[in-house]
Amino acid sequence: MEMTPLDAWIARRIEQTGNTLHREALERFQLNALNSVLEYACHCSPFYRRHLANAPKSLTALSQWADQPLLSDEELRAYGQDMVCTSMGDISRIVTLYTSGSTGDPKRLYFTDPDLEHIIDFFRIGIPPIVGNGTSLVTLMPGSRPATVGDLIDKALSHIEIDCACYGFLTDPQDVWEFILAHKANCLVGLPSQLLALARWAIATGKISESPVMSVLVSGEPAPLWLTHEIENVFSCPVYVHYGMTETGFGGAVECAAHDGLHIREADLYLEVIDPVSARALDIGDVGEIVVTTLNRQGMPLIRYRTGDFARLLPGTCSCGSTVQRLERVRSRGDANADATRGVELGAIDAALLTHPDIVTFVPTLLLERDRARLCLDMASQRRDNIFERDIYERLRGIPELARRFESKELSLELQYVDASTCFKVMPAKRRLFVSYDYKENDNASN
Repeated sequence: MEMTPLDAWIARRIEQTGNTLHREALERFQLNALNSVLEYACHCSPFYRRHLANAPKSLTALSQWADQPLLSDEELRAYGQDMVCTSMGDISRIVTLYTSGSTGDPKRLYFTDPDLEHIIDFFRIGIPPIVGNGTSLVTLMPGSRPATVGDLIDKALSHIEIDCACYGFLTDPQDVWEFILAHKANCLVGLPSQLLALARWAIATGKISESPVMSVLVSGEPAPLWLTHEIENVFSCPVYVHYGMTETGFGGAVECAAHDGLHIREADLYLEVIDPVSARALDIGDVGEIVVTTLNRQGMPLIRYRTGDFARLLPGTCSCGSTVQRLERVRSRGDANADATRGVELGAIDAALLTHPDIVTFVPTLLLERDRARLCLDMASQRRDNIFERDIYERLRGIPELARRFESKELSLELQYVDASTCFKVMPAKRRLFVSYDYKENDNASN
């Protein structure tokens, strides 16, 4: 098996002699980079001058990094512009993120041209092995505007003979399929839930026999094994998992052909895993919350940013021979609606229902009343019979918290059948649990 090219790329980035990456050299580079980012942020950012005022200003060992304060999502929303370390004239891209369930300010991330070039460089090295012998790639993510994911991938692959086309998020399966065929796409890049829905639609309609797809790269959402295995089985091709978020500069960590963990972009990012309650740094192999520090971000450095994502760093080396630190697949993502949903979790619902082979996709809405709630599912499915509906209910009862709420009559289930296009119009991007409030009936009853 061929080793991931990230080792040689990182070795060049840290100016190490030769293409064999040595952990000692990389860790020395990271220690120096962390000291540099502390000095840079404190000098250039009003927020970090306050935030790091009482923290150590110089490290002699990576283990001391855990003494620096953590950066919360709330702080990023409230003080984002004060974290910017350059003049606004040097900022070439501002990404604004509105999180479902959040009533506060949106997050804004600021990038300079050199910041974007580091992202492009990572994609330039990481994506070609996934495309393999293919010659065409279609991205089912935003790409019409400069410095969006599709645009950055296009720029990254412009130097080699891979044609890139960007459709945007999946809206209509038939239209997307025609786009894939028109571009003879050998590789698809997209959200795992949307690619699963496309795969099931292609099977149900008999279109899968037309597929030119030879590989798939999923990103943007947790990608459990059952989901990627089904995409693999439908398209008869390997599926690779990428972890990244806007805060990491889109690129973060990516699987190699060994599928033995995600290789981290270690010349640009320093990842830790902490206990989400005590905030104590955890050992490699322990599951906790991912914390990220950017090592060379000019526009807006992030220092020990709590991602809300849960996974673990994997011990040892990859079976491909790489010594790059690996991250396991993200197990769950933080939910901005956690307080409002009263213990109803989208991840658990998806795991219960999307494993059903007849479900293409569904939109979940939690309708909250004063002392009870209704879980409303707009379902795109190949079946619409009583046995199927009973199966849906029993699968949901397999979630202990939902079983308790069904039993106590605190929660009821409502199912409505729609087509897949309707689901994607309502929920055109990452999956979410919609929350709606209806207190009118209870309020009237108390008068």
